This record gives sequence, C-alpha cells and structure tokens, in this order.
Amino acid sequence: MEQLARAAGGVYFHESADMLKQFRSALAAGREFYVLAYRPKNSAQDGKFRSITVETTDKRLSIRAKSGYWAAGAAQ
Repeated sequence: MEQLARAAGGVYFHESADMLKQFRSALAAGREFYVLAYRPKNSAQDGKFRSITVETTDKRLSIRAKSGYWAAGAAQ
C-alpha cells in the first residue's frame, strides 16, 4: 500500500495510535498546492510507462508527485 500511495503522489498513513493527528495533517496539506502540466516530447502511443521527475531548488517546499504515467496505446 505504501508503494502504491507513493507512486500515485500520495502519502501512506500506516499503523498509528493517533490517526486523528494524521487526518489533520492530510487536511492541512491540501490547503496550499500547485498543479503542474506539461506536454511530453515523446508523443508515441505505445502503451509504455513514462517516468517523470518534479524538482525544486527551494528546500522549504515539499513535492508530492506521481512517478510517471502510461502512454495511451494505439488501440485506445
């Protein structure tokens, strides 16, 4: 579950005595965010997985992003 959450750009909350604290943390994280979009240079519709990386030079910021996406297959 943790791997799935990270791949989707999320956070995995596991066993904890204080789930309310984790719930509040999740709500607070959603208050301020940016949405980025881009157009890939590789436009091949081959159904392959494409890795992406999102980085910042500002160490005060934290980034949660998907690890990539599946390109649409030719039959789709």
